[in-house]
Amino acid sequence: MNVFFYADTESAAADQFRRQLFARNSLSSIAVIPEGSQLNSHHSLKLRSGDVMILFAATDKEFKNLLAIHDKFDQFRVILVLPNLDTEVVAVSHMLKPRFITFIDHDIADLEKVITRIRSRSLVQP
Repeated sequence: MNVFFYADTESAAADQFRRQLFARNSLSSIAVIPEGSQLNSHHSLKLRSGDVMILFAATDKEFKNLLAIHDKFDQFRVILVLPNLDTEVVAVSHMLKPRFITFIDHDIADLEKVITRIRSRSLVQP
């Protein structure tokens, strides 16, 4: 099982969040899919059903762009990073069927724990 990071738009917020991920030993092997590629890049050829996909949205517009292509994420274990705790955005985010929802300004340790748990479960299952 692999872990991928995808942001709709190249931004300072996405870059900073990505650097925080890579700073963690257990998350340093995350593969980055180019921003805005909508999973249509040579990096996407490594994607397999059941892989973890961290979807990052720094703004409401970026979140709406992710929602517009939500069907592309159906076969993945989605972890969603949202710009804020807006209840309307969180409610609509369930279209992406996330395993976990976190926010840009929250501690990345919780996200790390979730990925570690998903990885350990995938090793146990036949």
